[in-house]
Amino acid sequence: MSLTPNPSKLYFKNLHGFRFFAAALVILSHIELFKKRAGLANLWDTPFFFEAGSAGVDFFFVLSGFLITSLLLKEMDETGKVDLKKFYLRRVLRIWPLYYLVLLLCYFVIPEIQIFYFEGYSEGIFENFWEKFWLSIFFFPNAALYVLKDIPYAAPLWSVGVEEQFYLFWPIILRFFPKNAKTYLGFIILFIALKGGLVVFNKMQVIEPDSYEKIKDLVVATRMECMGIGGLGAWLIFTKSKSGRILSSNVLIVVSLITIPFIFLFANSLFELHHILFSVCFLVIILNSATNPKTFLNLESKFYLTMGNISYGLYLWHMLIVGLVLKLLLMWQPFTGEEFIFNALLYIGAFILSTFWSYFSYNYFEKSFLNLKKKFSVIVSGMEARA
Repeated sequence: MSLTPNPSKLYFKNLHGFRFFAAALVILSHIELFKKRAGLANLWDTPFFFEAGSAGVDFFFVLSGFLITSLLLKEMDETGKVDLKKFYLRRVLRIWPLYYLVLLLCYFVIPEIQIFYFEGYSEGIFENFWEKFWLSIFFFPNAALYVLKDIPYAAPLWSVGVEEQFYLFWPIILRFFPKNAKTYLGFIILFIALKGGLVVFNKMQVIEPDSYEKIKDLVVATRMECMGIGGLGAWLIFTKSKSGRILSSNVLIVVSLITIPFIFLFANSLFELHHILFSVCFLVIILNSATNPKTFLNLESKFYLTMGNISYGLYLWHMLIVGLVLKLLLMWQPFTGEEFIFNALLYIGAFILSTFWSYFSYNYFEKSFLNLKKKFSVIVSGMEARA
């Protein structure tokens, strides 16, 4: 029984399907990265595969900003406030159980299992072990990864940490400045300016080179502006702004879909601004597919809904599965020299096993926490709202 009597519902169509596509981009990128680590011919350094994982994460960030802001705005509109306690409990129950399970496995179990060992990669877990572990425990895996380097198999945790940092203060900001466009624009500009200022400091040689690289990697990875862009989109839709209608138009989604390949192609020369360009294009796709009744996109099939449900698991588990499948294929000598067959088995095996394991994880581990999460819902969202 819900602690909130007859909570309202909020559901956006097609977004479950896009969660799957975002996770798939990350998996594609990491398959090629693992091939490189194994010394195999790979496509990691090509523009698409090098940026695919990053683009998938950008999409997750924009989507998170959009959905969380939509829920908070609806809650404030209907109740006059944000129930911070329930908000944080919902985030804890959705994010923490799987996050900590993967974290503990990657730090304490996987390093002891030989089949997961890749020379020159797996040893990284032992460098600054406890510093990285405690940073990850307290949701700063982005600092552990980008300052201290290498968290074998646990690298996807970095973006979950960034989202948790965003969730910590975003509802508080909206609680006091919920209906002012300056809140969203100021937030976005602040983090873009931070990155611009870093470039200026580097040009002025205020920061010594080694420290600059670490700070730059950390600041670039902490893409709060991407979530702010998602939040701005939610505000535009919530307030029925003309700008929101323009952004959700079929014309702009076509422009965005055409633009995205060019962002991949020229990302290297844009000094990290491509994350902002990706985010704007992804926002257009989200607004169009979720709110435009005339959208030409339809990802509401049972397949996409299921894959969307397990996308969090796909994102956190896939590196372990990719590493395992690759190692098994390398041990299975008959196909080592057949590049096409080897790659086909690697891609198909990685995706199928990641899907099955994530489905198992969702239904037999995550779901018990999600059922408990419903008790703290003020606004019912996701699949429960669709029903």
